[in-house]
Amino acid sequence: MDLVVIHNDFNNVSLKGLKEKELDLLISICYKLRDEGIEEVKLLFDELKKLSKYEGKDNQRFVKDLDNVYKKLIELNFRYEDENKIIRFVLFKSYEIDKNTKKVTIAVNEKFKHILNQLTGNFTKFELNQFVSLNSQYSKNIFRLLKQFYKTGWREFLLSEFRELLNIPEKYRISEIDKKVLNEKNIEELKKSFKNIRVLKIKRGREVYKIRFEWDIEKKEEVEVLPKTSKEKNTDILIKKQSKDIELAEIINKNINEKYAHYLELQEELKLQIEKIIYNKFLENSNAIDNKTMRG
Repeated sequence: MDLVVIHNDFNNVSLKGLKEKELDLLISICYKLRDEGIEEVKLLFDELKKLSKYEGKDNQRFVKDLDNVYKKLIELNFRYEDENKIIRFVLFKSYEIDKNTKKVTIAVNEKFKHILNQLTGNFTKFELNQFVSLNSQYSKNIFRLLKQFYKTGWREFLLSEFRELLNIPEKYRISEIDKKVLNEKNIEELKKSFKNIRVLKIKRGREVYKIRFEWDIEKKEEVEVLPKTSKEKNTDILIKKQSKDIELAEIINKNINEKYAHYLELQEELKLQIEKIIYNKFLENSNAIDNKTMRG
C-alpha cells in the first residue's frame, strides 16, 4: 500500500492552476520524498508514471507536465505562521529534469521539510491510489481537504474559503459551482472514499455562505499509526533491548537485596567468615595481593 502522509499545513494551500495529471505527479513526488530530509532524490520517469497512473507514452509531453508542476508551484503562495513568524517559501529548493537519463532530481526546501518528515501528529494520510484514481481536479482537491477530517464525519468551509482552496473562479455563482464542482460525477467518485457523502449549503438569509460535507464513519475507534521508517524500526529494537536490560537489572538487584537482608540477620562470627571468603575471591579475580590498602 502506497501511503501518502503530509502535514496538515499542506492542506491550507490552494494548488492553483494544477490540472488533474499535474496534481497526481505532485502527490506522487510527495510520496517519494517522505522522510528523505532535504537530500536530493532521483526519481525515474517510469517510476513516477507508474505511481501517478500516467497513461501517455510521449516523453516530451511527460517532461512538459513535470516542468509545469514546478512552474506552477513556484507561483503559489506557500505560507507558514507560528506565534513569532510568518514565512513564505517554495516547496523545492532544486528541481532538475534530465531528458537523457529520464530522471527528475528533487530536493525539499529547508522551510518545507516539516511537511514530509518525521510526522508524529497533525498529519493527513491517504492511499496514493485513491487520489490518482479520481478524475477531476476538483474531486482530487476536495478529497485531500476532507481526508484531514475523515474521522469526524464532517467538514465545513466558508464559501470564500472553499473558492480559494479549490481555485474556483470568483464569477461562478452557486448554480455553476453545483454544475462544475459539486456535480454528481465528482460526488460519486468521492463516495468510494467517504461513505454516503452529502453536500449541504448553509444559508444566511438568501445567500449561501458555507459549504458543509457530511459522511458516515465507522463507530469503532482506530489508533492513528504511521508506517514506520527504518530509523524508527531500529529505534524500537534499541528500546526493547534497553527494556530487557532494565528488567534483568531489577531482578538482579532484587536478589542482591534479599541476600543482603539475610546477611544482616546472621551472627557476627558468621558475617566475618563470609566477608573473608568474599575478600579472598576479590583478590583472586583482581590478581591482587593482600595488604593494608586492599584490606581498607
